[in-house]
Amino acid sequence: MKSAKLEVANALGAATKAGIDQEEIAEAAEEEDEEEEKSESEEPEKPKKRSKKERKKVAKAAAAAAWQAKEEGKTKPAIAKAASQAAKEAEGDALDIKNAAAMGLKIAAGEVEKPVPKEEGESSSSSSSSSSSASQEEEVEAMDKHQAKMDGMAAVYYFGMGR
Repeated sequence: MKSAKLEVANALGAATKAGIDQEEIAEAAEEEDEEEEKSESEEPEKPKKRSKKERKKVAKAAAAAAWQAKEEGKTKPAIAKAASQAAKEAEGDALDIKNAAAMGLKIAAGEVEKPVPKEEGESSSSSSSSSSSASQEEEVEAMDKHQAKMDGMAAVYYFGMGR
Protein backbone atom coordinates (compact mmCIF):
# COMPACT_ATOMS: atom_id res chain seq x y z
CA MET A 1 0.00 0.00 0.00
CA LYS A 2 2.88 2.35 0.79
CA SER A 3 4.40 1.78 -2.63
CA ALA A 4 1.10 2.73 -4.28
CA LYS A 5 0.94 5.93 -2.23
CA LEU A 6 4.52 6.74 -3.20
CA GLU A 7 3.71 6.19 -6.88
CA VAL A 8 0.70 8.51 -6.64
CA ALA A 9 2.75 11.14 -4.82
CA ASN A 10 5.52 10.92 -7.43
CA ALA A 11 2.99 11.17 -10.25
CA LEU A 12 1.37 14.23 -8.65
CA GLY A 13 4.77 15.84 -8.14
CA ALA A 14 5.74 15.20 -11.77
CA ALA A 15 2.41 16.59 -12.99
CA THR A 16 2.75 19.78 -10.95
CA LYS A 17 6.34 20.25 -12.17
CA ALA A 18 5.05 19.89 -15.73
CA GLY A 19 2.71 22.79 -15.10
CA ILE A 20 -0.57 20.90 -14.81
CA ASP A 21 -3.02 22.49 -12.40
CA GLN A 22 -4.02 20.40 -9.35
CA GLU A 23 -7.71 20.97 -10.12
CA GLU A 24 -7.26 19.36 -13.57
CA ILE A 25 -5.49 16.40 -11.96
CA ALA A 26 -8.35 15.96 -9.49
CA GLU A 27 -10.97 16.20 -12.27
CA ALA A 28 -9.14 13.60 -14.34
CA ALA A 29 -8.95 11.25 -11.35
CA GLU A 30 -12.68 11.68 -10.67
CA GLU A 31 -13.57 10.98 -14.31
CA GLU A 32 -11.44 7.85 -14.23
CA ASP A 33 -13.19 6.68 -11.04
CA GLU A 34 -16.61 7.28 -12.63
CA GLU A 35 -15.62 5.28 -15.72
CA GLU A 36 -14.43 2.39 -13.52
CA GLU A 37 -17.70 2.43 -11.58
CA LYS A 38 -19.73 2.39 -14.80
CA SER A 39 -17.77 -0.53 -16.21
CA GLU A 40 -18.12 -2.45 -12.93
CA SER A 41 -21.85 -1.76 -12.64
CA GLU A 42 -22.61 -2.84 -16.21
CA GLU A 43 -23.06 -6.56 -16.33
CA PRO A 44 -21.19 -8.15 -19.19
CA GLU A 45 -23.47 -9.60 -21.82
CA LYS A 46 -23.59 -13.34 -21.73
CA PRO A 47 -22.77 -14.87 -25.08
CA LYS A 48 -25.76 -16.34 -26.83
CA LYS A 49 -25.78 -20.12 -26.72
CA ARG A 50 -25.26 -21.50 -30.17
CA SER A 51 -27.07 -24.57 -31.41
CA LYS A 52 -25.24 -27.68 -32.57
CA LYS A 53 -26.48 -26.99 -36.07
CA GLU A 54 -24.83 -23.54 -36.11
CA ARG A 55 -21.56 -24.92 -34.72
CA LYS A 56 -21.61 -27.74 -37.25
CA LYS A 57 -22.10 -25.24 -40.08
CA VAL A 58 -19.07 -23.26 -38.88
CA ALA A 59 -17.00 -26.44 -38.53
CA LYS A 60 -17.90 -27.57 -42.06
CA ALA A 61 -16.89 -24.22 -43.50
CA ALA A 62 -13.60 -24.31 -41.60
CA ALA A 63 -12.85 -27.88 -42.68
CA ALA A 64 -13.58 -27.08 -46.32
CA ALA A 65 -11.24 -24.10 -46.20
CA ALA A 66 -8.52 -26.16 -44.51
CA TRP A 67 -8.75 -28.94 -47.09
CA GLN A 68 -8.65 -26.42 -49.92
CA ALA A 69 -5.57 -24.76 -48.42
CA LYS A 70 -3.87 -28.14 -48.00
CA GLU A 71 -4.60 -29.06 -51.62
CA GLU A 72 -3.06 -25.75 -52.67
CA GLY A 73 0.12 -26.82 -50.86
CA LYS A 74 0.09 -24.15 -48.18
CA THR A 75 2.07 -24.43 -44.95
CA LYS A 76 0.59 -25.72 -41.68
CA PRO A 77 0.11 -22.24 -40.16
CA ALA A 78 -1.50 -21.03 -43.38
CA ILE A 79 -3.91 -23.97 -43.34
CA ALA A 80 -4.85 -23.24 -39.72
CA LYS A 81 -5.27 -19.56 -40.56
CA ALA A 82 -7.52 -20.41 -43.51
CA ALA A 83 -9.69 -22.59 -41.27
CA SER A 84 -9.98 -19.94 -38.56
CA GLN A 85 -10.71 -17.24 -41.15
CA ALA A 86 -13.50 -19.38 -42.58
CA ALA A 87 -14.91 -19.83 -39.07
CA LYS A 88 -14.89 -16.05 -38.59
CA GLU A 89 -16.67 -15.54 -41.90
CA ALA A 90 -19.27 -18.13 -40.91
CA GLU A 91 -19.94 -15.97 -37.82
CA GLY A 92 -18.34 -18.38 -35.37
CA ASP A 93 -17.58 -17.29 -31.82
CA ALA A 94 -14.17 -17.49 -30.14
CA LEU A 95 -14.58 -21.18 -29.29
CA ASP A 96 -15.52 -22.01 -32.89
CA ILE A 97 -12.50 -20.12 -34.20
CA LYS A 98 -10.17 -21.85 -31.74
CA ASN A 99 -11.56 -25.26 -32.70
CA ALA A 100 -11.28 -24.40 -36.38
CA ALA A 101 -7.60 -23.52 -36.00
CA ALA A 102 -6.98 -26.79 -34.15
CA MET A 103 -8.82 -28.71 -36.85
CA GLY A 104 -6.74 -26.95 -39.50
CA LEU A 105 -3.55 -28.05 -37.77
CA LYS A 106 -4.81 -31.63 -37.56
CA ILE A 107 -5.70 -31.60 -41.25
CA ALA A 108 -2.30 -30.14 -42.11
CA ALA A 109 -0.54 -32.83 -40.05
CA GLY A 110 -2.51 -35.57 -41.80
CA GLU A 111 -4.30 -36.69 -38.63
CA VAL A 112 -7.71 -36.31 -40.26
CA GLU A 113 -8.75 -38.08 -43.44
CA LYS A 114 -10.59 -36.14 -46.08
CA PRO A 115 -14.28 -37.11 -46.13
CA VAL A 116 -15.46 -38.72 -49.34
CA PRO A 117 -18.40 -36.77 -50.75
CA LYS A 118 -21.44 -38.88 -51.60
CA GLU A 119 -22.61 -38.84 -55.18
CA GLU A 120 -26.13 -37.67 -55.89
CA GLY A 121 -27.54 -41.14 -56.59
CA GLU A 122 -25.59 -42.75 -53.76
CA SER A 123 -27.44 -43.05 -50.47
CA SER A 124 -27.58 -46.02 -48.11
CA SER A 125 -31.21 -45.49 -47.12
CA SER A 126 -32.67 -44.74 -50.57
CA SER A 127 -31.34 -47.71 -52.54
CA SER A 128 -34.15 -50.22 -52.95
CA SER A 129 -31.94 -53.20 -53.77
CA SER A 130 -30.13 -53.13 -50.45
CA SER A 131 -32.83 -52.02 -48.03
CA SER A 132 -32.19 -54.96 -45.71
CA SER A 133 -28.43 -54.30 -45.65
CA ALA A 134 -29.10 -50.65 -44.74
CA SER A 135 -31.01 -51.70 -41.63
CA GLN A 136 -28.20 -54.13 -40.80
CA GLU A 137 -25.68 -51.30 -41.15
CA GLU A 138 -27.73 -49.18 -38.74
CA GLU A 139 -27.78 -52.06 -36.25
CA VAL A 140 -24.02 -52.48 -36.55
CA GLU A 141 -23.48 -48.75 -36.06
CA ALA A 142 -25.73 -48.79 -33.00
CA MET A 143 -23.84 -51.79 -31.60
CA ASP A 144 -20.51 -50.05 -32.24
CA LYS A 145 -21.72 -46.91 -30.47
CA HIS A 146 -22.94 -48.97 -27.53
CA GLN A 147 -19.66 -50.90 -27.31
CA ALA A 148 -17.63 -47.66 -27.46
CA LYS A 149 -19.78 -46.20 -24.71
CA MET A 150 -19.31 -49.29 -22.54
CA ASP A 151 -15.53 -49.26 -23.15
CA GLY A 152 -15.40 -45.61 -22.11
CA MET A 153 -17.40 -46.25 -18.96
CA ALA A 154 -15.14 -49.19 -18.08
CA ALA A 155 -12.05 -47.06 -18.58
CA VAL A 156 -13.43 -44.32 -16.32
CA TYR A 157 -14.28 -46.90 -13.68
CA TYR A 158 -10.89 -48.59 -13.71
CA PHE A 159 -8.78 -45.47 -14.01
CA GLY A 160 -10.93 -43.50 -11.58
CA MET A 161 -10.64 -46.12 -8.84
CA GLY A 162 -6.94 -45.45 -8.30
CA ARG A 163 -7.52 -42.00 -6.83
